[in-house]
Amino acid sequence: NISKFEVNIKFKWNDIHDAFCKYPGVDQSVVSQTDKGFDTLGQITSYAVAQLGAQYRNHVFSILIISNRARIIRWDREGAIITNTFDYYYKLHLTNFFYHFAQASHALYGIDTSVTPASNEDAALTRMVLKLTTTMRMLKVAVPQDPAIEDPDWLTLIIPQPVAKGFPLVGCWTRTCPVFDNLNNRVVMFKDSWCVSLKDVLPEGETYKLLKSHNVRNVATCITFHDV
Repeated sequence: NISKFEVNIKFKWNDIHDAFCKYPGVDQSVVSQTDKGFDTLGQITSYAVAQLGAQYRNHVFSILIISNRARIIRWDREGAIITNTFDYYYKLHLTNFFYHFAQASHALYGIDTSVTPASNEDAALTRMVLKLTTTMRMLKVAVPQDPAIEDPDWLTLIIPQPVAKGFPLVGCWTRTCPVFDNLNNRVVMFKDSWCVSLKDVLPEGETYKLLKSHNVRNVATCITFHDV
């Protein structure tokens, strides 16, 4: 079940299957240029994409093991950070990684901590309102009602488990779905996206407010917004 994955480990038996060059030069791509290397790169990338798509995550980790050597990889929507290859028989890097991973907070190993499991009562009510199957896993997300206030009231939304889709790894990865605002007893549209973070680019919520203030027609009403 990819929605419950923590760390994906991919095993290959021969160096020819390594997705990355063992000793890349200054002007050489770290990505292997062999057909089998490209196949492995496609496999491990698809697993990372599926995990990021089926969970609310800021990043994920995976391990690529080639015979007696390993690499640790950190993935997010901007790409991947890859360690040099190391012999896990003689080096403690892999052991240390799992030791520290087991001790880490949810935020450190990549979970979006603003999203938590919904209560059974909230989940059942939301499934009924949204006409979802009884097996659909339901989550809860808290969003500040006014991001400009230091200690704001919070809007709690009950949202369905996301479904992994075949998008590229890198990008905004916008996801939308109807969700239930149980405090106000209403259905609203929820949007999750890796936004562009540039000095001269307004946050999307601010853009909606600006358009509304100028009476631009056919613009959705943004109830609230928040950066994780």
